[in-house]
Amino acid sequence: MRPGEIYRHSRFYVDKSTGEYKTKYFLILAIADGYVVFRPLTSQLRPEEPECHHGLPYPSFYLGELGGRLGKKSWLDLTKRVNAELEDLRGLLDQAIIEHETALAKSVFLRALVCTASADDTDTAQEKAIRDLLATLR
Repeated sequence: MRPGEIYRHSRFYVDKSTGEYKTKYFLILAIADGYVVFRPLTSQLRPEEPECHHGLPYPSFYLGELGGRLGKKSWLDLTKRVNAELEDLRGLLDQAIIEHETALAKSVFLRALVCTASADDTDTAQEKAIRDLLATLR
């Protein structure tokens, strides 16, 4: 698992009305101290211009159409998320509950990192991990 990769999680959340697991895609933004900073993707309409949107009602970063199972327009959801433990995600990967889908082009990933680091809901530790990674990628 590496920053810039998108994964498909087949049990990301439970639909309250049906009790069924729902699938979600997520982008790994950074890995630091055994934790993974990530944000989910959404196909729910958000602004496309500017691609980095910190305003209401939904802060997001426009990714475009990524192809494959991600054939619809996609956005990175920039609302608050708790980090995941790296070992937990590796276990889910071993169990095929999550699977690698694709990776972002470096130029898009760099812009997504800058946008996420500046988002209101990105906490201080997440911002530091993202900015530390940015320093190594530029």
